[in-house]
Amino acid sequence: MNGLLANAGTFAVSLVCLLGIRHPEPQPIREKKPLSALSAEVRDGLRLVARDPWFRAFTLYGTLSNLCLMGYQSILVVFLVHDVRLSPGSVGGLIAFANAGGIVGASVARRISSAIGTARATLVFAVLFTLPILLVPLTSPGYGVLLYAVGGICASAGVVAVNVVKAVFQQRYCPPHLLGRLSASSYFLNYGALPVGALLGGVLGTALGVRPAMWVLVGGVPLAALTLLFSPMRHHRDLPSERRTEHALPPSAPEPPDQLREGGTLAAANAATEDV
Repeated sequence: MNGLLANAGTFAVSLVCLLGIRHPEPQPIREKKPLSALSAEVRDGLRLVARDPWFRAFTLYGTLSNLCLMGYQSILVVFLVHDVRLSPGSVGGLIAFANAGGIVGASVARRISSAIGTARATLVFAVLFTLPILLVPLTSPGYGVLLYAVGGICASAGVVAVNVVKAVFQQRYCPPHLLGRLSASSYFLNYGALPVGALLGGVLGTALGVRPAMWVLVGGVPLAALTLLFSPMRHHRDLPSERRTEHALPPSAPEPPDQLREGGTLAAANAATEDV
């Protein structure tokens, strides 16, 4: 109960911080569109993801990795409490330590990308950084908890680093007037995998047992990187910064006027909607 109250308190602190922001923002111009126009924009976003090999690879990777990550995380507490026999406090501390790998991944993403290239760095983050997650099912009482700590922190670092590189790539590569549709389509698929992964984790945990289910689910995380490894990414040092002409734009998404495309308000507004 105290843990839940503390967690709820953090949301209250976030609310106070947000209310303390005094920077005025201009009201966006909202254009009322018919349902048919909205449906066309949805189709444009999905078509963009499906047709472009770079967007397709990143979206498939995000969907599959989220499916497996949420699957194993949904039974992680049960695994650590009942199989590894940790106390609730130890479980919380261990999970917090593993998730701190995201900070590490965000810190090294730019340096490694600059040193070896953004495409190669993405493969390193997605494949090599996440491989230690296979240590998680080997976690045992005593010093065996270090296996989870190593596997968890490496996997968190790899996933966050990929997201950092992907966010920068999409900002540069996607036409500004399509960035919002790309984000909506890819996020719908990526985040839509989360509840499915949680359900999958529960089903596998019930059918196979918690530890065998952990093996299946964590094994899927580095395997998800095959979608990147078998994409054009493996033939390049860096991710492209401009779309090639053969990757045609969706027919229902005409280019905006030059004054908007060249750093105007529409491009800035769309760019601001992208989060890391």
